[in-house]
Amino acid sequence: MVTAQSYLNQGLSLANQLQWQQAIDRWQQAIALEPSLIEAHFNMGIALRKLGKIPEAIGKYRQVLAINPNHTLSYFGLGNIFFEQEELHQALACYAKAIQLDPSNSNFYFQLGLVCHRLGKIDESMRCFEKVIELSPDRLDAKENLNKLRKQSPSNSTVKQKLDRGLTAYSQGEIELALTIFTEILAEQPDYIPALFNLAVIHKKKQELDRSLSYGERVLAIDPKYLDAHKLLADIYITKGEPQRAIGHYLQAIALNPDDRWLRYALRGAEWQQEIQHRLQCYPGQAAPQSFSVLHVGCGPQNPLALAPVFRNSAWREIRLDIDPAVEPDVIGSITDLSAVADHSMDALYSSHNLEHIFRDQVPIALGEFYRVLKPGGLVLVTMPDLQAVAKFVAEGKLEEPIETYPSGAQITAIHAIYGEGDGFMLHRTGFTSKTLQTHLAAAGFREVTVCSEGINLWGKGYKPTTSWEIALSSPSAPILER
Repeated sequence: MVTAQSYLNQGLSLANQLQWQQAIDRWQQAIALEPSLIEAHFNMGIALRKLGKIPEAIGKYRQVLAINPNHTLSYFGLGNIFFEQEELHQALACYAKAIQLDPSNSNFYFQLGLVCHRLGKIDESMRCFEKVIELSPDRLDAKENLNKLRKQSPSNSTVKQKLDRGLTAYSQGEIELALTIFTEILAEQPDYIPALFNLAVIHKKKQELDRSLSYGERVLAIDPKYLDAHKLLADIYITKGEPQRAIGHYLQAIALNPDDRWLRYALRGAEWQQEIQHRLQCYPGQAAPQSFSVLHVGCGPQNPLALAPVFRNSAWREIRLDIDPAVEPDVIGSITDLSAVADHSMDALYSSHNLEHIFRDQVPIALGEFYRVLKPGGLVLVTMPDLQAVAKFVAEGKLEEPIETYPSGAQITAIHAIYGEGDGFMLHRTGFTSKTLQTHLAAAGFREVTVCSEGINLWGKGYKPTTSWEIALSSPSAPILER
């Protein structure tokens, strides 16, 4: 007879081979035999985190704590997740609880030191790394961090007080006051990283991108492993339309935090931006225009962040189209009727979570309209729920539980991803998988179609052919060439 312990051990063996899903299957079998088997629940939390299933991992760690409220490693695991998700105060609370339960573990102090540093608590961070070295004298990473922090630490209590005032002012929306305070700090300590980084953040918020870059680069000159600075600079270079530089910073950020899947998604977006820029500047027989037009279909209310990052720079001119006059679009129309837009007039078309709102037999009509309005060589970029990814959660019985948490904190359930919400425009009437989206885009005449899945969403892109004979061959009604 197979025992729960046997399934547990099989799962551990599979996990050692990085076969996370198979390991989870074994641990679920162990739990079926012994529901309170903490080791199985805990290791499932680790595996789910490795698979990027963050809400499920959090739930599993909390299940462990429901069985044993003093399970130290579950607090540590939760702290790691919250740290990766930028929920720094929650991470701090979890690490502090882990230390309370086991004050002899240097890893707990190390992670707490990282959180304190990110929160601008330099003195507390230094004390954590000092404790790490006390417990584990050979830890070079703690010594390296401590040396860096000593260079950043305020030389007097006045600087610390100013930092706190600046952070408070910023959190309350008093941007100019925060800017003044952080600038004053730099006059006293020119290499004080918290002030430099916060100035970079403020100037980015004010759209003063070159000044933001300058401060961010000063941070990295002092600490090349400052993760948030790499992320900030990458975002700025995307906005400036310099994806190659963004890619470099995303790669360095991923090296520092390899488990952050949102960084990998951002990297893919930067790579696509680089490809798109190259393609649209290389029309045969055409000079590169000064700016490109992107038709944003189903745009919704005015919001620059509603555009995909690839279009959020000065090279692009957004033309907003929506069926709802209340959102004040530039053009009123539906995705199945773009008759208000001239043939071959747009460099790109972007559709975010629109195609699932029409009936299946209308999808070719919509994509045909997308194709018609694009210039030769023009880009189509679409995104929508990935029903294949969502179906996995449904099969696990997670129809109404949050299955995705975005960096903004927004959560989505499987039932919402499948059916939409409300009535009218917001209901979902069809759905897509990677395979069906690829098929639809190709059938509409687009070439070099690429489809990828990011969490529970699909992204697809393709190009309208550039020459008349390619366009003729790409038409669904084109005759088959005689052999």
